[in-house]
Amino acid sequence: GISLGTSIDPIYVRLEIHYNNPQMSSGRVDSSGIRLFYTPVLRQYDVGTFTTGVVTAPYIFIPPGADSYKVYSVCRTDGFSQAVGQPIPDMQVFATLLHTHLAGRAIQVAQYRNGTQIGIISQEIGR
Repeated sequence: GISLGTSIDPIYVRLEIHYNNPQMSSGRVDSSGIRLFYTPVLRQYDVGTFTTGVVTAPYIFIPPGADSYKVYSVCRTDGFSQAVGQPIPDMQVFATLLHTHLAGRAIQVAQYRNGTQIGIISQEIGR
């Protein structure tokens, strides 16, 4: 669950929906929804969202006519406990969202430990 109500919890939450209608078809109706459940009983694990790659910077813009363009970034996890104000003994990735605004042809998130790749968390190759 998502912890709410403590001094280190979020003040608000946001639901963001991206629609994809490249053919501009008319008459499309969104009937999706969301249900939130609240309980005072603490869960064994809290869920969190970790977002990467959202900063717009000059090195992320794809040069005109480029056959390919790669962007690499690194996320160091040694500061996570300090950032959230409590120890994080173990972190489990249970979902990913790869998103390139139709510009990407391949995207991959890999996990490294001590400089060695130990696995690929998520990938989408060859659209």
